Amino acid sequence: QRFSLEDREPLNCFNEHVKGPLLALVESQIGNELRVPFHIALIACLPMIFYSSVNVLACDNGPCEISAVLSGYSSVTQYMVTQVVAWTLTIFLSFPVTSPILLRMINFVVSCSDGPLELFMALLCCPLAYIWSYICGSLIWGSIAALVQYYSLTQLLIFMVILAVLLLQVIWLYSQMPGRAHPSKRQAYYETAASSPLCPE
Repeated sequence: QRFSLEDREPLNCFNEHVKGPLLALVESQIGNELRVPFHIALIACLPMIFYSSVNVLACDNGPCEISAVLSGYSSVTQYMVTQVVAWTLTIFLSFPVTSPILLRMINFVVSCSDGPLELFMALLCCPLAYIWSYICGSLIWGSIAALVQYYSLTQLLIFMVILAVLLLQVIWLYSQMPGRAHPSKRQAYYETAASSPLCPE
């Protein structure tokens, strides 16, 4: 039996498959125009993550004893441990907020403006997103340095409040990622989508 283009419409079947199961599969792996998975955001921050190890091991490009004294720490051990903890918190609570905030800002600009204004506002989104990310990082570094150098219950409370707020921010930005809550269902969906024909009879 011979089928005509009108009977099967292969191009329409292909388009529907690309816009349906294939799109859902790609979005579940790398996100969409508004959201990215947490691990993808961390991969995007790999240059800064690698730099953190250089910064810690190189003791701010100076002898560790001198760098510790200049930074206000009582010993090299205290200086190194503080650096490691601060960088770890920055990597997980500060750097990952850049991508979702940037994507939401660009989506808002595109939906509310047009022409040269849209381009100008979109260009502003990138530095603004990174500024906010580094503000979050500076809060971490400032609070942990003050806690270690001038320990008190007040400093501890400030440090814990900052960590709680930043943690809630990360949870809120990544809590609505599709396809991450039920991996078994996602795997079942992949198998079904992969085995289904483009143009069912």
